[in-house]
Amino acid sequence: MNSVNVDDYGYLSLNDIELIEDDKLREEILELYNKEIEVLKQDSFKKLFISNDKSIAEIYYDIDQYLDSLRSEYLFDNDIVKFYPSIREAKASKEITCHFSGARISKGSKYCFYKPFLQNITTGKRYVLATPIKVELGYRDMLPSTLQEFELFIQKLDSAEMGYNRNVGLDYYSISCNLDSWSLRELKKKQKKKVLKKEES
Repeated sequence: MNSVNVDDYGYLSLNDIELIEDDKLREEILELYNKEIEVLKQDSFKKLFISNDKSIAEIYYDIDQYLDSLRSEYLFDNDIVKFYPSIREAKASKEITCHFSGARISKGSKYCFYKPFLQNITTGKRYVLATPIKVELGYRDMLPSTLQEFELFIQKLDSAEMGYNRNVGLDYYSISCNLDSWSLRELKKKQKKKVLKKEES
């Protein structure tokens, strides 16, 4: 590889660097590249993005892109949040109401149980939807599966309660009425039990 200089190290992958014909230049660039990689390796999250076929610039770009996909825009004021949808099929032990359609789900019938888990990486706090959403199986694909979808869903619920978005796609006003209200419940960390040792006499 020709026409490169030391200042290009951030835009070259390890594979690219190994193709540099000038031994001295290759060693200089490799040293700078390795220093950046060592910095990345000190972060247990960032080191997951290291790849021999990616430059330092590409690695940081991928990190930024991934973090942007986790950035909360409605619920947590720009915090980084991991979202786990937690959708499962269940069998009704008694007659229940579908939160989306308002239809009755008879005892013994299958339905979707939705109770997402949110982990706020910025604050270290964890949350679940306080009231699980229960819907007929046909609504499974309409349950939010990403943080962005979930926040948009909640935003539309909040708007519907104020009289907006009543007839856009899902009837969010009816959903908000069926749910009664929605909230996130913070999960507290379990306290370790203290073991009292008997004093020796």
